[in-house]
Amino acid sequence: MRTTSLAPLLTALTTAPAAACILAALGAGALGWFSPIALPAPSTVALVAQSGAGAPYDLGSLQGAHGFSYSGTRVGVGPVASSGRIEFDGAGGLSASFTTAVNGNVFTGRFSGTYLVRGDGTGSVLINLPWLATQAHGGFVIIDDGAGTYFTSTDAGYSVTGTTRQM
Repeated sequence: MRTTSLAPLLTALTTAPAAACILAALGAGALGWFSPIALPAPSTVALVAQSGAGAPYDLGSLQGAHGFSYSGTRVGVGPVASSGRIEFDGAGGLSASFTTAVNGNVFTGRFSGTYLVRGDGTGSVLINLPWLATQAHGGFVIIDDGAGTYFTSTDAGYSVTGTTRQM
């Protein structure tokens, strides 16, 4: 598989008429996990509560390196798929490196963001995408006592789901 850095792709986007489709595909939801709802800072939320199953969840429930994979569709553009390594710091911060294909165009990059965890093991994520001057949002549920997640993009125009697994 041939990959390129994001810079040449963005240069091409500003010069090629067909590139509008690619730029649309790289919009807020191209990296998975999203919702148009702004997230509060993790420190402003009650982070620990007792779940119905008897196991409390909090920010520390997601820590360390996870591999991730997602796939789906950007409405009006085509298929989107990605994989990479994401690091959860256990305190509400995350960073990742990725390889993504959008309608057959492959690129690599990095992103950072924040996450929050509710006592029932569900959570929200906000990902900063500075090269697109936007943010992406999503929801997830913790599985296997923090060894992984299932997540869903909730930004309009995306039908994307995926998983993370502890490495």
